[in-house]
Amino acid sequence: MAVPASTDAEHAYLLAEVERIDLAGPLPQRLWCHARVRNARARAPAQWEADVTLRSLDGGVLGVVRGVRLRRASRDSLSRALGGDLFYKVDWQHAPVATPAAAQLRPPDAFVPRIRQRFGELAESHDLSVYDRLLPELDRLSGDYVADGLRGLGFDDTPGRSFDIASEAQRLGVERTPK
Repeated sequence: MAVPASTDAEHAYLLAEVERIDLAGPLPQRLWCHARVRNARARAPAQWEADVTLRSLDGGVLGVVRGVRLRRASRDSLSRALGGDLFYKVDWQHAPVATPAAAQLRPPDAFVPRIRQRFGELAESHDLSVYDRLLPELDRLSGDYVADGLRGLGFDDTPGRSFDIASEAQRLGVERTPK
């Protein structure tokens, strides 16, 4: 299903190789497969290459099959190799469509007021207002540490002094991060 449909009735792609299989544990009876075709833009290549991620129905990764290779073979060569007729049939099995989770979710106005109320109760019981008093002090203390660090590097903090940021950073040996 991951490779483009072919109108070529004379060739089929058959599993020829798998580089590596990594499984987290036994696989359940039902799972999802997500294939990423490495050469997806190719048209009728000699082989398709893909990586397949195996996922549980809730989306967790169960394993990865890396380097899946499907090689093109003609019906004539397959018939000769098998010594007779080749029968190939695609058999689809219907699976029920999962109900989208979003349809079951309540709108935000149905629960936000309760969350705000509960947050207020928890903030009061855990005295989160202490941060309103501590944050200005933490900002002041952080600024003092930065100023002491720059002075330790030889920064001249004389009031009114003018300097170019790039040359000052180079003189102090301070690495500048680009904006």
